[in-house]
Order: sequence, then structure tokens, then C-alpha cells
Amino acid sequence: MTLNQILYFRKVARLENYHQAAEELYISQPSLSRSMAALESELGITLFEKKGRGVVLTNAGRLFLEHADRIAGDCDIAAGKMKELASGGGKINIGYIFPLAGHYIPHNVRTFLDQEENKNVAFSFWQNHTPAIAQKVKSGELDLGFGGFLKRDDMEFFPLIQQPLVIVSPEQHPIADEPEVPLVKDGVKVPPLTLRSFSVVSEFAHEPPRSSP
Repeated sequence: MTLNQILYFRKVARLENYHQAAEELYISQPSLSRSMAALESELGITLFEKKGRGVVLTNAGRLFLEHADRIAGDCDIAAGKMKELASGGGKINIGYIFPLAGHYIPHNVRTFLDQEENKNVAFSFWQNHTPAIAQKVKSGELDLGFGGFLKRDDMEFFPLIQQPLVIVSPEQHPIADEPEVPLVKDGVKVPPLTLRSFSVVSEFAHEPPRSSP
């Protein structure tokens, strides 16, 4: 299977007509037909079926089109990135959590861009919670992410900064006079504290307390 075959397949699938697809691809119709026949033979399945003077996708063809679109999109992204590198620039996609938006991210990005060799680099920014950022890093939508620590075997985490975690409560609340408030006490979350399911803190709150060394 070649990239040209995938691109030819997408064109025929969109136009549902071999003759029109061949004209737009600047190849002969017999060449296009042979290419699609070879693709179907390699896959061992029929991708198109005749309908009137044109063709339509089979169920297998519709499924293959989803993958073909994804492959073509990845190729476009790769080609774009290579062009950016060739021009001495590039684009860095980063995700970050809200606490880093005020100073850490802007300051470090500006420091990076102030270096002469980085002046042509562009950034895109995406703010969200840590698990969502990690998922986009894994999928390749983000180049790197800044967030809380997650225990995942399929990713690497590097500690950069430490920030204190505090609880804000009304003066009359039972925990108001406590110098420290554990997230878990006797194996139970301290009421009435609630933590969102996607919170990094929530992940550690369900762990048994660690004994001091």
C-alpha cells in the first residue's frame, strides 16, 4: 500500500466517480482503476461497488476512509512541521493548568523567545486540567504539558516546581482552627470536602496515608 493509493482512494470516495477523480488527480482512468484494484486485492476486501455510472463505498470502504483521512491528515501535519523546521521556525503546542497561567507559562515562554535562535518559533496554548492535558500529549495533539503529577506508566513526568496546597473555609467551619487538614483521615475523606473526579488531588486522596520515615 502506498500513500498515492490512499490519496487516490480518498478522491474516488469523495467524488464517487472514477472519471472525475482521474481528471482531478491528473492521471488516466485505467491507471486509477488499476491502483484501486491493487489496493482492494492487498486488503482482501471490496472498497467500492457500482451504482449507476458511478461508485459508492461499501461498509468496509467507509471504515477504511476514516483511517485514510487520518493518515492523510498526519502526513499534512508532518509536512507542515518539516517546512517550519526548514524555515528556521516551528510551532510548539503546550497545555497547562490554571495556576501556571499568571506567571510561570508567560515568563518562561518569553524567556525562550528572547533567545535569538528561537525568534521564529510560534506557540499555541491550551488550558485545562491535568488528565485532559496528559491525554492530548499522549495523542500527539500537544508537544508537552504542564500540570500535576499523574501515576502513568506510558508517560514521563519531570518535576519543575512545587506549590503549596491550601484550603479556604468559613471562619465558623470545624476545620478553620486546624493548622493542617489531611485529605484522608482513618481511610475516609475528611467531610465535607469534595474533590472533582478529574482532580489530581482526588487521585492521591484515595490512597492510604503514607507513614513518615
